[in-house]
Amino acid sequence: MSYKTRLDLFVREFDFSGGNTSNIWNSFRKDFQKSESSLRGYGLASISNNRIAFYRNVRKFLSLPLKVLSGVSERLNKRVDIALSWLILGDKFASVKYGFYNYKPSIYDTGDLVDFQNNYQKSNIGFSHNTFKSYSYLKRLKETVKLEKNLSVFEIGAGVFNFGHLLSLHLSHFEYVVCDLPEMISSAFKEINESYIPSCGGDYDVFLPTEIDKFEMSSSNRKILFITPEQLKSNCLGDQKRFDLFVNHESFSEMDIDVVNSYLGYLPKLLKKDSYVFLVNRHSRSQARSYEQYKEMELSGITCFSDYKLEFCSEVIKKIDLFRSAIPGQQDTPNVFYIGKVEV
Repeated sequence: MSYKTRLDLFVREFDFSGGNTSNIWNSFRKDFQKSESSLRGYGLASISNNRIAFYRNVRKFLSLPLKVLSGVSERLNKRVDIALSWLILGDKFASVKYGFYNYKPSIYDTGDLVDFQNNYQKSNIGFSHNTFKSYSYLKRLKETVKLEKNLSVFEIGAGVFNFGHLLSLHLSHFEYVVCDLPEMISSAFKEINESYIPSCGGDYDVFLPTEIDKFEMSSSNRKILFITPEQLKSNCLGDQKRFDLFVNHESFSEMDIDVVNSYLGYLPKLLKKDSYVFLVNRHSRSQARSYEQYKEMELSGITCFSDYKLEFCSEVIKKIDLFRSAIPGQQDTPNVFYIGKVEV
């Protein structure tokens, strides 16, 4: 059965259409700035670095005459971006979706950029702010804790699975379960089957919420299962402590704190002793408005995780995440980078 047929059966069974069933979904789409987008910008950019560099050079060359022309509107600038994106990058919204229009290499560590290119270019994974962010989080996780090559992972709110895919490239065996909204699962499943597996080094089997039995029976040593929040609540994963790592990046920030803590309440029964909880989130926003202000800020300047129910694990690292605050246009939403170790 083709992945499109499997996806169609899932969509019909869960009865949703077009991504209009949740505020989080609509916020996710708005983040993209283009409602017509297929959410491709949240995935792993496969546009070559040469084309990105060419686009940036042409855009820079054209920016000078545009600046000197009096009365040039922002609308004209956007039209120039759209035209260049279409002609050079093959997607008229690529510059906005991937952040190429405001990409400044100076805000990133040069060694990280080289390491990113060396590790992922061979898998046809190109640069974007979002992809590089996932790389940054993964690198810092690996620097903080020792991850085994055989790993079981539980993630809530995985987006289109960019972090999970990057992690999979470093594992020999894994079981990866993602809990997400039905409409997000649909986009992630499509992204994985149309891009990650055929073009970006993906080597794993993927199962939908309608295929839990097949996932459990599968002999594959590299497999992913998507489940919905309702299935999690119905105890579809059982009470076995089966996971070595829990991940949530930023989606908790979009939820009411009671919803966040209800999700955290599942972890003590699902996570093994000495497993890790990996969060990059915020609960309320600080008043800083510039990257320089964030660099000087203390944790007391942002109330994050103070009301997350994490008593079941001990803090390994907790610090302000400067990655997001360095990206143009993101300075008003700082995050806190947290890793905890499960003790029970």
